[in-house]
Amino acid sequence: MFCTKCGAKNPEDATFCYKCGNEMYLNPESPSDMPADDKKETYTTIFGNEYTIEDESEEEKDINTFNEVSDNKTNPLSSFWGDIINFNGKMSRYDFWSATIVMAAVNIILLAICGYINSMLLWYFYDLFFLIATLSASVRRLHDINKSGAYVLLNLIPLVGQVILLIMLLQKGKAKSYSEAWWSGLFAASTLLLLLGGVYVVTTAYEYYQEQQELQEYRDDLDKSINDLENNSYDSDYDY
Repeated sequence: MFCTKCGAKNPEDATFCYKCGNEMYLNPESPSDMPADDKKETYTTIFGNEYTIEDESEEEKDINTFNEVSDNKTNPLSSFWGDIINFNGKMSRYDFWSATIVMAAVNIILLAICGYINSMLLWYFYDLFFLIATLSASVRRLHDINKSGAYVLLNLIPLVGQVILLIMLLQKGKAKSYSEAWWSGLFAASTLLLLLGGVYVVTTAYEYYQEQQELQEYRDDLDKSINDLENNSYDSDYDY
């Protein structure tokens, strides 16, 4: 008696294969008499011809899918700008955030340049396209986590809606992420630039707040001094 799984010969009264433990079928004479592989299916055409299709295993499907994605992988920046008006498809978490952070760093650099030359027209022009590209990329990022792109409208709800949308955009999806050594370095440098820019903005805002507080105290002291002088002058006139 032959095992239907591994083909090993077993005693006639065996219930399970001694080699692989598979449950035995009733008295197959040889491995050639074993049931057909579950992965093979036979079909008959309308002309009476038969043909067999062998299904791919899960491992083979994964390999083929990985090869297909690897061959067609796209730079996150190309996807970010190339699909600026594409509100269909999907975008992975890594691709979305790496492209967004890099372009946000470019935004800061461009803002500094425009401030130096005292002309903000170029920055306004870039910011408009950056907003549209971020909007379409956000919709594709939502599609990647099997959510409707309409959830991007949560951004219109101050604070609460924006936090909810941010959490959704940070979730892991199903699309394959692009990875390349130079791009990872650019992503890390942009992240560092944004952190330094954030520290600079916070420091500048705090210094400005302190200056305003000191200026307000000076104004209060000046108003108090003027009031005291007016009161003293009124009292002197009254004495006369």
